[in-house]
Amino acid sequence: MKKVFIACLLLLTIILCFTSYANAQDSVVEAPYINVFVNGSLVEFDDVPLIVNGRTLLPLRELTTSLGVQNDNEHIVWNNVGKRVTIYKDTTEIFMEMYNHTLVVNNKPINMDQTPIIYEKTGKAYVPARYIAEALGNVVVWDGMTESIFIADKDTFNNVKDILSKLIQSNQSNEKVKADYNISIQENSNGEDTGTTLVKVAVESDKSKNILHADITAGGGILYFMKLNMEFYIAGNKIYYNDFATGSWKILLDDTDDIMSFIDIDDISFEPYINTEVPDIICAFLQVKETGNPDEIVLTAGKYTNELIKIITGIDEEFDLADYDDQFYVELTIDSNTYNLEKVNIIIVDIYEYDFGYIDYETIILLDEYEPITYRNVTTIRITGVYEYNDDVDIKLPDYINNVI
Repeated sequence: MKKVFIACLLLLTIILCFTSYANAQDSVVEAPYINVFVNGSLVEFDDVPLIVNGRTLLPLRELTTSLGVQNDNEHIVWNNVGKRVTIYKDTTEIFMEMYNHTLVVNNKPINMDQTPIIYEKTGKAYVPARYIAEALGNVVVWDGMTESIFIADKDTFNNVKDILSKLIQSNQSNEKVKADYNISIQENSNGEDTGTTLVKVAVESDKSKNILHADITAGGGILYFMKLNMEFYIAGNKIYYNDFATGSWKILLDDTDDIMSFIDIDDISFEPYINTEVPDIICAFLQVKETGNPDEIVLTAGKYTNELIKIITGIDEEFDLADYDDQFYVELTIDSNTYNLEKVNIIIVDIYEYDFGYIDYETIILLDEYEPITYRNVTTIRITGVYEYNDDVDIKLPDYINNVI
């Protein structure tokens, strides 16, 4: 009888263990669309990220080595019998057991809302990304819009946040600003260079008088032999612009004018974009570039967000650059004494590919026996901007504008 009881107890234990294991696997979903950035760089994992019970799990060895843990049996100690692992990095020791909610960091237990698991399909150990990254001295930020995880060294993260906070304060205090931009737009279709459009933009503004003056010239590339010049003033809540088609000055009355459609007349404001709390996502992917010059701070990033562009421009506006995200690089040069933005360099690359099939227009049937034509267009945009802050800015509406209008 005693043997039967023990046998039943063992059977029940096995069933419960199996049930626990099965439940852990029930809600496992592969998530190849999730991007992981570590200190500003995209990390390509050989094993696909997983979503388990709404939490992101990443392959144990690939995650820890991407965070600076040495990839050897002395720093990642795996116990295959007990399905346990101990991770060593500098003075940090991390211990965890598969399907156990307790993470032990330097002998201090932390309760995880999701356990590590063994992914049945591959036999690989997966761990909750946030808990492991934070235990190794990092900040983790989730961007739901792009479904990306940004992991950043905590010291770098805090340093970038401090720099950007001071930059925003500098933007707020500077009333008179000059900016000169050089923009090149290079088009390449199926390997053939189709020309480069060059754009020059000169802007000066005086917030104390609520006035801005801009002069834009463009030529070459898609404009062929044309050369366009656009000049406008924003004074108070009115926009005065030179209609390059007629050469006469006009007042913009509404946003139906195609020439000035990029300006929303109902949203004119000389108040800069001020956010007392710098968005964590920016601090998670911006990196400090060493230049050897103590008078400047250089921040770089290889990822686009609207919040970053808002800080650069000082304008609270949604900039539709997200489609140009095949390659994005920005470099900000900041005066280390005044925290004024001195220079900006941006490179944006958009790659567009489309396969054309041969169509029989009489029967409207795609003829599969023909090879499709692949169209590939690459647009490369380079932007450089230089800023000056001084009291020499003195903007006035010219008399000829007041006389004409």
